[in-house]
Amino acid sequence: MPGQTLEHFGYLLDRFETLLGRTPIKPIEISVQGQPRRIDLKLESYNITGSIKARTAYGLVRGLVDDGVLQNQITTQGNSPPSWDCAGPG
Repeated sequence: MPGQTLEHFGYLLDRFETLLGRTPIKPIEISVQGQPRRIDLKLESYNITGSIKARTAYGLVRGLVDDGVLQNQITTQGNSPPSWDCAGPG
């Protein structure tokens, strides 16, 4: 994604945000001291990037974009591009 404009990057952030809210929940029933209890497990491994870190990364980058800290061109490297590829074609 080297050389993408900030406007395009904002579009990808918006797409990525819609995917973050779809992490599945798995309820399980257990007994605690003879009392039935339900625990909802959030399956972050099923998240769009396979990690809870996606939410943190999204929040940090979204804040930088919204505050105008990121300007001109956006360049990503390392293992970041696969996460942004999840946002869909742009």
